[in-house]
Amino acid sequence: MEKILGTTIVLLGAAALSATAATVQIDLSGYDSGSDVNSSFQAYRGDPSAMANSSGWCGSKANTSSETSSYFKSAVGNEDGSVTVTYTNRRGYGGSGVGLKVSLDAAGYSADAFSSLTFTVDLATSTGGTYRVYLAYQTENGWQAVESQATSGTITVTADLSGNKLTSENVYVFVESNQGRGNDSTFTASMTGELASVPEPATASLGLLGLAALMMRRRRS
Repeated sequence: MEKILGTTIVLLGAAALSATAATVQIDLSGYDSGSDVNSSFQAYRGDPSAMANSSGWCGSKANTSSETSSYFKSAVGNEDGSVTVTYTNRRGYGGSGVGLKVSLDAAGYSADAFSSLTFTVDLATSTGGTYRVYLAYQTENGWQAVESQATSGTITVTADLSGNKLTSENVYVFVESNQGRGNDSTFTASMTGELASVPEPATASLGLLGLAALMMRRRRS
């Protein structure tokens, strides 16, 4: 009976120790307006460090004398941790965009906490043209970025970090559009993260209990 009990506890502990993962919401609702960025956001795909000192949503800014204000309009946080952003969808091929530096540390997580990150944009008000969504992040292999595009609906990008851990707790998200109609576009953005798999304390204790029982049985035999 003792042999069966010890073996059973070991098996239960081993099964429970198989990784448990959880998806968490990363709060974007607390970020308000930041500084203007006098450049096309397209340049940030390879190195978004130009926004390293920003603390809120930034908008691209035209370089012409007739257009000197940011295309960013507003950011309103929602109770579920998402944020609703409005910006001017500039006419022409050059387009316009908004971006945000997201601090995982401020959200209560370390850089190596996640096996993946997902950024989702729901284009509530599409005003023509093509929308591109980027998620940029830094690893041991340098800056990485995932991107997707659409003309309407929902756009989702996911960074797989399972074999390429983050080396910075700051990640960057961008929404760009071009060939728009010159009026305002509104989207709702959210971010989730898949936590790296870890054994729960209770399951780890169960595994140790089973191991101890098995060792006792062997000593008595």
